[in-house]
Amino acid sequence: MSRREQRFTTLTVVLLSICVALPAFAGSFRAAGHFQAASHPVAIAAGDFDGDGVADLAVVNSNHTVSVFTGLGDGSFRDRVDHAIGIDGHSIVVADINGDGKADIAVGDAGTKTVSTLLGRGDGSFQSHSETSAAHASVSLVTQLNNQKTYRTASQSVSVVFADFNRDGLIDQAVTTTRDDRVSVLLGTNNTAGATPPGPNLLQNSGFESGTLSPWAVGRNFCSSPCVPWAAVQVRPFAGSWDGGDTGNIEVVQNFTATSTSSLTKVGVWDHHPAGIQPTAADFFYTDGTDDEFVFFTNDTHWDPIDLTADLASGKMLNGFSIFGFSGGGNINMNTFIDNVMIR
Repeated sequence: MSRREQRFTTLTVVLLSICVALPAFAGSFRAAGHFQAASHPVAIAAGDFDGDGVADLAVVNSNHTVSVFTGLGDGSFRDRVDHAIGIDGHSIVVADINGDGKADIAVGDAGTKTVSTLLGRGDGSFQSHSETSAAHASVSLVTQLNNQKTYRTASQSVSVVFADFNRDGLIDQAVTTTRDDRVSVLLGTNNTAGATPPGPNLLQNSGFESGTLSPWAVGRNFCSSPCVPWAAVQVRPFAGSWDGGDTGNIEVVQNFTATSTSSLTKVGVWDHHPAGIQPTAADFFYTDGTDDEFVFFTNDTHWDPIDLTADLASGKMLNGFSIFGFSGGGNINMNTFIDNVMIR
């Protein structure tokens, strides 16, 4: 296999790996930052658009544009460059569409009846879009577009892509969030995110060792069908004897004494969810009435530590925190479980 073929094969794996656990995946993630997209981003893909060996991002927006973020190699990205497309895009694929060895972008509409193509120049820029019927596009390309998944959590839609954005050999993730018009990046770590720092935890019953969720309370319910509320269970605890088990898209929330975010050193949670099947969402609540939701995916079928410290809004007073979980339709192996939640 040539080097070019290897590169585009890797990109295809990245696009389709939402439901696949690869051996190189890290066991934990830390929030790395947010990057402003255009209007209501709905799908995301990764590829090397400028040939520098660093993973870049392409995001489909609801205003008939694709935002391209070129990577800097440290997990951060340059400001986006928007490119017009002629359709209401719902899915995106990065591939060498015209066989010139350069990464191109293909966007599909709902049901992938039409494909909008942006041919790459190899320097991070693209030619003007062209439209074609899906019937005249590559079968493989249309299949990839149709297979890309979008998830809903609370009031927003989310899409995820996995790639090594900071070239440390660990897989990272980038997530679109339509409500805040942004792309959030979590960098893979070697489980250091799971370390417990000294100091008191603002959250009570964070490990659910009491056998109940109290003082956590059931918050917003986004179930499209009847759901069983969260409960502390002994199915697969990470710490102690109990964990928080979920059988529906319901929020559990805990309020506490308002605390300055500048005094906090760690916000983390251990999450157990099938790799890439559904997202888990954490929401921060502030005394000024605002909230900030952060969505993340697990990369395997084990307990994974998620470090959300970098997602705290600076200069605010935090007085609440919540977690959304997702149901596996009666299959316990598809449900969200959380444990060892900490705000210190």
